[in-house]
Amino acid sequence: MDAVTEYAQQEEWDTWVASYEWHLDKLPPLLQQMREQQATVIRATNLEATRVSGGGYLDNVRVIDEPGTPAADAAILWALLTGYAEAVADRIGECPTPRPPFAAPDDARTAWRASYELVAWLLDDDRVNRIVEHHDLGELEETLFREVRKGGNRYGLAPERRNRKRLCTICGERGMVAAWIDEGAGTVAVARCERCGNTVKGQAA
Repeated sequence: MDAVTEYAQQEEWDTWVASYEWHLDKLPPLLQQMREQQATVIRATNLEATRVSGGGYLDNVRVIDEPGTPAADAAILWALLTGYAEAVADRIGECPTPRPPFAAPDDARTAWRASYELVAWLLDDDRVNRIVEHHDLGELEETLFREVRKGGNRYGLAPERRNRKRLCTICGERGMVAAWIDEGAGTVAVARCERCGNTVKGQAA
């Protein structure tokens, strides 16, 4: 293997790992925030509901698990995460410990803990080295990661711990932050400097 090929493969590996960690790290706080907002909707619904004799819900009361609500978003994201983890377990012959619940936990703190444990299992260094060998998992990964990006935009999550800032080649400050955007048939890494605005497409910061 020549040096150019080896460098290209290393760069491809680094980009994949950065994207993999970046997306999975967002999952626990994202699910937690969805459940917190769900609880807020429930409280608001209970306060705004008009009381009538005979009880029951009125037509003007919001359905909290309709598409696009925090409850529905959490259920979708959890199903994609556990479905992906099951596929990984099938490929590498090792099940997550502890086993995640079938349905997304309703409580915000429990949702964070359950997803954190599953994400930590997926991000184990040895496990990541085995996961990358199964290229057929790519479609499941992209479906899950697309939902993470959509949820992150909707719920306004800040960059997480693995979103490390790197030096900007323009201003020299450590301000380059990576993000991933949907473009055409795939996902493209974009690094942007928070100090000067320098943007580099196709590079994971």
